[in-house]
Amino acid sequence: MVRFVALCHFVWGLVLLAAGAWFGVSVLRVLPHMSTGTTGTNLFAALLVAGSVVGPLAALGLWMGVLGRMAWTRSLHARAALLWTHGVLLMAGLLACAIGIMGMEASARSSERGGGLLGPVAVLPLLVGVPLALLALCSIRAAVIIPPRSRH
Repeated sequence: MVRFVALCHFVWGLVLLAAGAWFGVSVLRVLPHMSTGTTGTNLFAALLVAGSVVGPLAALGLWMGVLGRMAWTRSLHARAALLWTHGVLLMAGLLACAIGIMGMEASARSSERGGGLLGPVAVLPLLVGVPLALLALCSIRAAVIIPPRSRH
């Protein structure tokens, strides 16, 4: 169970790092097509936008890698790190699931009245929330059930 949780952390870390890299490259590819301002101000604005999204994604991706390594080697502090991290991520995942469910209900009401063109967008929070909540639940279970390695 712990090895599975560690592998899941490595995969999530790589996905988050890849998403951050994709967004950073995308922002920099837009730079030549910006029509107002000078190159210096456009570069500053693009780097500010890229950093505000890429920074948290990269930090979370790296932390997932660190948690994966701690779980794989059964570090002394792995239990506390897994419980704290995934307690917060479980709440975020459940919130995303709730938002997705409420969005799908709103989409159904809208389509009954002839609207609902953007109804499929309501599924996006579920695509993030369900895997996040599952990883958090598995990690919390692994941290609670499996005893930590002793100092010896």
